[in-house]
Amino acid sequence: MDPQLDHGEPTDYEPSDDSPRQVPELAPSADKGTGGAEAASGCSGNCYQSDRIQLTDPSTPLYASEYWVWLAVPQTYETNKCDGNGYSSACFWFAAMNHYTNSSTSTAAFHIGPQRGTSIAGATGTQWRMNIDGYINGSHIGGQSSVSLPVATWIRVRTWRLSYGSGGGGPWSTWGVWAYYNGSDHYLGSLTIDGQLLTDSIVFQEIYEENGQCTTDFERTYFNDYRWWNTSASQQPYSKGTADYESNCVTTSWERPTQYSGEFLRDERETVRSIGQGWTLWQYI
Repeated sequence: MDPQLDHGEPTDYEPSDDSPRQVPELAPSADKGTGGAEAASGCSGNCYQSDRIQLTDPSTPLYASEYWVWLAVPQTYETNKCDGNGYSSACFWFAAMNHYTNSSTSTAAFHIGPQRGTSIAGATGTQWRMNIDGYINGSHIGGQSSVSLPVATWIRVRTWRLSYGSGGGGPWSTWGVWAYYNGSDHYLGSLTIDGQLLTDSIVFQEIYEENGQCTTDFERTYFNDYRWWNTSASQQPYSKGTADYESNCVTTSWERPTQYSGEFLRDERETVRSIGQGWTLWQYI
């Protein structure tokens, strides 16, 4: 039976070409569960497979952004169920939006979005929780919310600057994160980082599995309506999205459900790639 029919699809949706930037990958936990060494033998490449949408940013940096995400119910046919048990501790799934900041004193970036599994940011068991973390010059900062997020439900993930200033280390800013779902908005935490505004936006679905990331219990994610705010304009869509795949697996693909157009996209796993590397996913004049 088609698992897509089993687990449903989202319904009732609420709603400059820079060179591709690499998203800082979310390092796995150093604490491997039982069987981790055996699991690692199935890993291809660096154990990641990130499917990205490189977004064309406005010329003026941002003070807020948001996107919508719909997480499929995981299948259960693999030994590794990415739930923190056994060598599942060497596994996480992460659906996020990444931004670099305009820091002039460091390389700073953060990625905000639902994560399930075990990573440097913490362990979620069988739940999805909002990851609110990033890196300054390669050093990890932040963590994750304790609030469990729903599956098979549209979630709007919004990041908004709460405050900013300058100190001994240079300019800084604090960013709040909200998740809107089932008719309510939920404040889930904040992150303070170098820099005061956001640049180089990317959306991605990342999978890390040490027993082999090209086969997974996580089938698909849907994304839609990626928006930004800055001092020149408010609540505008990103004008262009470009497909960008990590090269470890060829069995992942961005896809567009036939009844939709524009920014509505599905990231599919264990499939034939139908949208190639560097293809334009949408473009608004």
